[in-house]
Amino acid sequence: MNTYMVLKATGRGTKHGRSAVVIALDGTRKKSFRVVGNIPELYHGMFIQMELDEADNVLDYELTLDERNITALERANVNPDEYEAVLERHLILKSDGIGWNTARLSLEEIYSVLPFGEADRVHKEVVDDAKEPTRVDAINRKIIQNARNKRKISYGIEEFLGYFSAVEQEGAYQQLMVTLKMMCLQAERYGLKNGTVWDSEMKKKEDFIRNDIQSRKKLEYELLTEEEVQNFFNSVKDKGLEEEQLRTLWGLRTSLPCVITGGAGVGKTTVIQTLIDCYTTYYAKKNVLLIAPTGKASRRLAEKTNMPAATIHKALRKNPEEEYTFYTAENKLPYRLIIVDESSMIDTALMYDLLCATDPTCKVIFVGDHNQLYPVGYGEPFFDFMKELEVYRLEINHRQKEGTDILQNANNVLQEKPLRNGAGFHMELIGFDDIGEIIMTNNEDTQILSPYNNLNAQINAYLKKGEADFNVGDKVMTVKNTKKYCNGDIGIVTKINGKGTITVEIDGKEVDITAAHREDLVLAYAITIHKMQGSEAERVIVFIPKDDRLVDKRMLYTALTRAKSQLELYYYTTE
Repeated sequence: MNTYMVLKATGRGTKHGRSAVVIALDGTRKKSFRVVGNIPELYHGMFIQMELDEADNVLDYELTLDERNITALERANVNPDEYEAVLERHLILKSDGIGWNTARLSLEEIYSVLPFGEADRVHKEVVDDAKEPTRVDAINRKIIQNARNKRKISYGIEEFLGYFSAVEQEGAYQQLMVTLKMMCLQAERYGLKNGTVWDSEMKKKEDFIRNDIQSRKKLEYELLTEEEVQNFFNSVKDKGLEEEQLRTLWGLRTSLPCVITGGAGVGKTTVIQTLIDCYTTYYAKKNVLLIAPTGKASRRLAEKTNMPAATIHKALRKNPEEEYTFYTAENKLPYRLIIVDESSMIDTALMYDLLCATDPTCKVIFVGDHNQLYPVGYGEPFFDFMKELEVYRLEINHRQKEGTDILQNANNVLQEKPLRNGAGFHMELIGFDDIGEIIMTNNEDTQILSPYNNLNAQINAYLKKGEADFNVGDKVMTVKNTKKYCNGDIGIVTKINGKGTITVEIDGKEVDITAAHREDLVLAYAITIHKMQGSEAERVIVFIPKDDRLVDKRMLYTALTRAKSQLELYYYTTE
């Protein structure tokens, strides 16, 4: 390593690390230059030893708090003792490639930023006390998080603690129990009674949803007369609609909330359009609100119905004349009919917000596929509604007429029947090394799916068009909702200008994404099955580890039903 003197303090960190302007003391370089890497915060006049590559990226460093560096810190009004403590923590972190900014966090903050395993390792190296309160509190939060992912509201203590097996091994069990009880006694968020623990916040929201639905069932009034529905029924019954699709019209007679459910290809969107046409025959369209949980789903709904549609979040935060109006329990949404598409994706927290802002006498229709994945967040209110409300089930498969065996195999998954190769459907057992050859058949009509981000990252790195993070021709996906694009939009990079702005073609329109919004963009040659939910592609390739217990029938069903014309399912082994 060579020794360098810092001329200019480190700049703000990026994903490539922090930067500093230095000069080499061995005389090999006459002028100052900029280095970039996972280095500590440096100040003018400090001395540091570094190993650099040809592009002046820092490969490794050594920093000693000698008299010269202490003087430089004091000149910069930095406490040397505090700097040394943070420096020691960074030395623990940097071996794993974790940046300097994280090292500056408190032990409590580290647990909220890093994955628990990494944060806990750092904590133990710094504190070396398994029973230290900060660690125990973090374990409690981790257990609650893991338990919440199971979408249950309450647990026996032993079952609850079972979601974090390391607790007993680390010798913190008794301390954990004491702390857990204190947390439950002191914080309204947690409940603990008679050997049962629960998340109070989610329990209150789930209780509200249950009570709200029950109260709506008691406020029944006539939305449309039987004669009005019958007249419309007669006018459309010869237009190719199935009997089960027509039957849903009778759900408009009253204000009672109801559910419309069915698998892929059964015509749920056709039903939505029919319901809108029926209602707007007698009442103004302004009384109707179409919403969905994601930007992608709401836009697809708008395209298929020729009606405005919004995400639930956007619907609750209207923007008339540049001033936000928030729709809440005190300020209800001004609609008489609300149709909620892709309802199976809505978690408890979002459903709570929606029902709070919806007038009790407003007709709410929840539309979704009960066979698809559970919501990412806590709870599954759509599936609870199917037990409480009138349910219209659509079962006749309309896509099957396209002549593929994709949907038949998807239904076989649900019925736990064997999958069969056939028209548009191919299944094969392969070795992991075979994946590279298969993905080379990728084209613009293909979407690759895998349940795991690490495999998707490998595939994306393999298929991208150049060495940069994003290159012209790369397939990308937006991961945030803005005015210009939705979370889940997939497009192709068409241009990258000198200032870092990336132009992406999405559904035939070019969208500029500036350097400040680069984090809104990820490679999308391969994405997770969860990310693909609510979207379709002509050809879908699915990679799943053989005998993977985490891939249940709902996840597999969701993956298969994303394909319009061709589905390739590959189970792979690593042996």
